[in-house]
Amino acid sequence: MPKVERFFNNDFKNFSDNRSTRQRFKRHDTLRRIKRTSFSLPRHLPYDYSDNDDGFYVLYLKLIERLCSRDESNCIPNTCKWYIEDFKFQLYNKKNPCHNFTVDFNEEKISSIQSSIDEKWGSSPNWKLYQMSDFTWKFSGSCSLRIPELDDEFKFFKKSIDLYDKFSIGKNLEDKDIIIGGDYSIEEISDAISGVLGGNYAQLGCTEGKNWWKDLNYPRFNELIIFLDKQFSPIKNPGWRKHGYRLQDCQRNVTVYYDV
Repeated sequence: MPKVERFFNNDFKNFSDNRSTRQRFKRHDTLRRIKRTSFSLPRHLPYDYSDNDDGFYVLYLKLIERLCSRDESNCIPNTCKWYIEDFKFQLYNKKNPCHNFTVDFNEEKISSIQSSIDEKWGSSPNWKLYQMSDFTWKFSGSCSLRIPELDDEFKFFKKSIDLYDKFSIGKNLEDKDIIIGGDYSIEEISDAISGVLGGNYAQLGCTEGKNWWKDLNYPRFNELIIFLDKQFSPIKNPGWRKHGYRLQDCQRNVTVYYDV
């Protein structure tokens, strides 16, 4: 082999070996960095907002089938009732979540209204009520810590219960002859609820799917969201996009089945 060609081949071989080494090192270094950072979540920095920040309240209600425990002698099983699913201050700026899971939850502060919380807040049968209240306070209540009217556990849960009682969705629908288990136009339901909200419209949620009891393929109306300003007065939907909720909007001009 000529000397020039042999030199070129050796030089190319050295270049290839060095390149492979650099690639292996780069992959190894990348894997090290991935392993070092993959399981370390960034420290949560709650958004420090004030009364001047632009936001609104969301009161999320859901129709739930009543489950009775053995110690509830007055409970009627298999009945449906509206419960509070969530109550939260929502910022327009979605880039700054306000919830803070590091805040403490003082159960003693809600002891005087615990029975009302148990009665009017929905919860999973697998959760103890203390766990539900603790999670709700950290996930939703902590968003209101900068607002004097809701800056502790008692004020937050008490306000949610007061709003639930004020609007009394189930009773007001009954007063309009809209009864659980019946079929109604979505406009009829929407207008009835609007009358309770001073002419403002709630966001209605429907579950798609066949109703096997009545052999109907109607959507089932069983969720709604009421929007409130900082003075807790009803307002129209301010352009909210249901971040963090699974609520599906009810279609217009359809008949719905009012049930779970």
